Amino acid sequence: MLLAHHCPLYACAWDRDTLEAEAKGIPEVMQIITGRFERNPDLFYEMRLQRVTQEIARQPDKLELYDDAGVASDRLHRGDEAIAWMHKKQAAMRTWKGDAKVLKEHRYRYLANQGTFIAHRWLRTGGDRKRIGEMKQARDLIAEAIKINPDAHFGREKYQLKIMEWIITPPNIKKDGILPSVADTFESGQGNIADAVKGLSGIIVLGDAWQSVDTFYALSRLLQQYQSRNYVSFQAWLRTEELVKAGKRSILPTSPQGKDLIKEWRDYGTGEDYVDDSRKQIEKFKQLRTEADQWHNLRTAYMLGRLKNGQHPDTDKEFWKDWKEPPLPEVYITTWYDLYAGHLKRGFWWAALAVGIIWHLRWRKKRKS
Repeated sequence: MLLAHHCPLYACAWDRDTLEAEAKGIPEVMQIITGRFERNPDLFYEMRLQRVTQEIARQPDKLELYDDAGVASDRLHRGDEAIAWMHKKQAAMRTWKGDAKVLKEHRYRYLANQGTFIAHRWLRTGGDRKRIGEMKQARDLIAEAIKINPDAHFGREKYQLKIMEWIITPPNIKKDGILPSVADTFESGQGNIADAVKGLSGIIVLGDAWQSVDTFYALSRLLQQYQSRNYVSFQAWLRTEELVKAGKRSILPTSPQGKDLIKEWRDYGTGEDYVDDSRKQIEKFKQLRTEADQWHNLRTAYMLGRLKNGQHPDTDKEFWKDWKEPPLPEVYITTWYDLYAGHLKRGFWWAALAVGIIWHLRWRKKRKS
């Protein structure tokens, strides 16, 4: 079965931006859910690709340049070119005479990138299950990369691997059953769930899962389990619903789509039943999404103005000197009181009513006596 052309992407690539992102750390989960994290325009990658192609011609033994070229090609949706760059890197590695530890790191990067590029190409060209062997090849490359460096990419590659396995062997969707989540395959326990939240967050920020129904749905399910963070979970579910309404679909080949999928979620108590004051939380999500889009548009406009003048942050230390970062809005932080405020309020009034009834009964008894 062919998946829709807008099928979401899950895997993560490795280039110079990965190192920079790992130095900064992953943004807070609410920023990720609402889209307030860095995403670069195509011109950024076009200019990088042109430059590193020239640098590779001059310095073919500079292995990190092949990663930059491959990831830039992948970001531009040039899957064949991205894979070809990894073949060139593999050939350069065979004759490389440098330190063995450095070569091992580049072996890991080659495997991680090549697995990612093959998976992306399969998904972008329709995800034809007759060609599922391509995803299996990508899965094997990622598994081999993890053996070399299990903790890289914020540890998110092990979740990338689980998602690939989930795609290769999709779960059955029971008739009148809730849509399965890849989070169902993750290990339980607070520590494991927290690690999985971090892993999926990394896939969204450093991978290509901002448009992924399944990734945000899994994130929502995980957050619901993680210290009962229902409000944040509901925000992730609203992002999932937003994607479905925009025409995005689940990777599962037999999944319901559009209104049918949203109706199914609601029939099974997903969404508004997560929290008290759901209307308030829906408005909060809309406000944060609007602010995040405005921030993204401002940042993109700033970048394009300089990129078109030949400036690039890779080579221009003053590229960001005139950028004034808008302050973060007040983001809803889930606290113990937030989680249980509705229950506490209801409990208070029930307790007050009970005290009132007891007092009234005692007053009547005393009056009769």
